[in-house]
Amino acid sequence: MKAVDGWPGALSVVGGPMPVSAMTQPYPVPDPATESLLEKLGRRLRAARVQCSLGQAELAERLGKSQPWVSQVEGGYTGLKVEDLVLFAHECDVKPSKILAAVEACGDGGH
Repeated sequence: MKAVDGWPGALSVVGGPMPVSAMTQPYPVPDPATESLLEKLGRRLRAARVQCSLGQAELAERLGKSQPWVSQVEGGYTGLKVEDLVLFAHECDVKPSKILAAVEACGDGGH
């Protein structure tokens, strides 16, 4: 990546320039009206992981998964099995029911 002439605060990446502000936030601020159930769940799982000071790679190793899998789950791009949810929560020292209750409290569950 390199600075783009004529566009302050931007870097050149594949596909064109990207504002620096876009690189400082790993996930965009969600719109509750359009956020899917998987996105809500992923956001809650990410919050639990960050709260217990685990990186994606470390959590993935503990779960026997890959770091991209953790990223995909947290981003709401893929679902996970119930047993993976339980293990994920356990590694983050939180009850799975607390994560699910937080997702449910966000709205109608994506329906």
